[in-house]
Amino acid sequence: MRETSSPVWEKKFFTSATELRLPYSKDNYLFAVQSIGNDDTESLPVVPGIGR
Repeated sequence: MRETSSPVWEKKFFTSATELRLPYSKDNYLFAVQSIGNDDTESLPVVPGIGR
C-alpha cells in the first residue's frame, strides 16, 4: 500500500486469506498484491486490474 503521491510502497499486510478488508480509501492509496514463497522470497508487486 502507498499513498497516491508516494513513489515507494509504504505498508504491507500479511494474510493467507483470499479476501481482506482494509480501512483505507482507494481514492487516497494504491494497492498491490505480492506473493511470498516458502523460502521468504517475494514476488514483484502487481496492481490488480479492473474485473468484470
